[in-house]
This record gives sequence, structure tokens and C-alpha cells, in this order.
Amino acid sequence: MSLTAIRIRTSAWLRYIGITLSIAAASAAGPVRAQPYPARPVTIVVPLSGGSATDGMTRILAEQLSKKWGQGVIVLNKPGGSGTIGTTYVARSPADGYTLLAMSSNQVIGDSLLPERPVDIKTALRPIVSIGGVPLVLCVNDAVPANSVQGLIDLAKSSPGRLNYGSPGVGSTAHIAAALFARQTSIALTHVPYSAVSQAQSGLASGQIDLMFIIPSVARQLADLGKIRCLLTNSVTRIPLFPDLPTMKETGLSDFEVDDWIGLVGPAGMPEEVARKISADVLEAIAKPDVRKRIENVGMIEKPLPYDEFISRYHGDFSRWLHVLKEIGLITPTR
Repeated sequence: MSLTAIRIRTSAWLRYIGITLSIAAASAAGPVRAQPYPARPVTIVVPLSGGSATDGMTRILAEQLSKKWGQGVIVLNKPGGSGTIGTTYVARSPADGYTLLAMSSNQVIGDSLLPERPVDIKTALRPIVSIGGVPLVLCVNDAVPANSVQGLIDLAKSSPGRLNYGSPGVGSTAHIAAALFARQTSIALTHVPYSAVSQAQSGLASGQIDLMFIIPSVARQLADLGKIRCLLTNSVTRIPLFPDLPTMKETGLSDFEVDDWIGLVGPAGMPEEVARKISADVLEAIAKPDVRKRIENVGMIEKPLPYDEFISRYHGDFSRWLHVLKEIGLITPTR
């Protein structure tokens, strides 16, 4: 055998011994333990543009979770397609807990109105935790001659169809709240849908539309400027930004709550233990008095639901909203 052949065989044999010893050492050391979650930055996708209640709430939460975890928590706005762009992005992301979605009940409503979507949000997402609710305030432009709910009802009945109301689109919570209000009070109102909530709010302030259900933080700003008057809130209890404003029930109307809850969800396949950890850490964060105050300032009310309870609420809302949409005639009863 030539010297070169001997060298080649010797080199191969030494490599074999080295690999064998490495495997044996790894086996002796036991299985590699997974790093505690989170071991790297987490991204929370907001399927809306900046400035929404969902965006504001998510940024407060991201700040708190970053402190808790010692990792960066990035808020990524992916608006468009009535929330489907951001939602699809998260549903198709790796199911490891590092890409989450700040979701609202508006997307559940949209599932009934637009069933043909890129992903089925009933099955493609795992509910994690509900952070809070966004009540709505019934407001009229300052030029509307109505200083109370009853005054508004009387005005609407005196000229059926003359008064109009705005919303950021068909099927939005503002649209549904106004439609339910009109139905329960037996008045005729004309719907004026806008393409964005900011446009609808500007329309209310300028007098292009007569009335609208809007979030408390915006209602407070416009009321303080003398642009609008606020008549009631559709929440079950009175809200911090308007402690003197009556609820639907207090004004003698049937109590209905059309609040836009906001919660965190992730891809369906993410580990349950990771989802439960996120839920527990979020609930701990929003329980702090200073954080609760900041939540109130963006127009939300604290209504946390932990992991198991939010799963029940999330899946139950699909049938709930389907029933409401049928009741106000937005979809056919045969659906």
C-alpha cells in the first residue's frame, strides 16, 4: 500500500473516531434544554394604521412586556384589506410565539360579512388573552337640535330618514351600534359609510353627518372643542372619560353592548405553554394602576380575559355576531 493511501485511511479513521466521541459526549450531557420564552424579540402585528385604539393599546402593552421579558417587543403596523393583510401574515408565520396579532372583534364581524378570506380565522389562529374593551359614545354634531337621547329620537321621528349617521365602513362596530339603536327606538336613519374612521370623525365634527358612535377618547376631544355633544354610552357601565354620561339601560333603552374587544392571538400551532405564559404576563402588566390609567386614556375599559376564558369568548363571538348581523339586515337570514 502506498504512503498516500495509508495517510488517507488514517485521516478518515481519525475523523470517524472524532465524530463518535462527539456524539457520545452529547448523549452523556443529556438532551439540550429549550431556552425559556422569549429568547429573542417578539413582534406584535397591528392590522390597522397608527392612531387607532388597537394601535395605542398595543404600544402600551409592548412597552410593559419588553420590561417584563428583557427582550424587544416590536409593534408592526400592517393595515389593509379590512385587517386581512396583517391577519394573514400572522396566521402564516412560524407558530413559535414570536409573531403575534393584536386583534379586535371587528375582524370576527368581518368573517361573517366577508367569508371568502385568505385564511379561516376560526381555525388559523390561537386566542391568547383579551386585554380590554372599547365602548362607544353616541354623539351628535353641535348643530343638531337635540340635547338628550329622547330629544334625538323625537327629532328623527319628526322627519324620518332626514338624519344620517357615519361609520368607518359597513359592518364596523359603529355601524352596528347605530343600526341597533335605530331598530330599538323605531327611527329611520341614513347610513353614510366612510373609508376610514378618521374621515368619519371629521365628518361628524364638520357637520357632514349628524351623529355617530365613536370611541370615548375621540369623543372627549371633540366635545371639549365644542364640535359635538355626547348623549350616551353603549357600555354596560359608565366609562371613566364620561362619568356623567348615562348608559343605554339608564336611558330606558334595551341594554346592548357593542364593544370592540382587543386581544392577542397567534398562529394556531403555537405551543399552549407559550400562549399561557403570554396570557399571564399580559394580565400582570395591565393590572398595574399606572398602566390601567393609560388604558383608560386611549378610550378603553379594562376587561381582561385570561387564556381559557378568551378562547370561549373568541369562538362564541362568531355565532353571536352572525345573529346580530342577521337581525339588522346586513346578511340574509339563510346564512
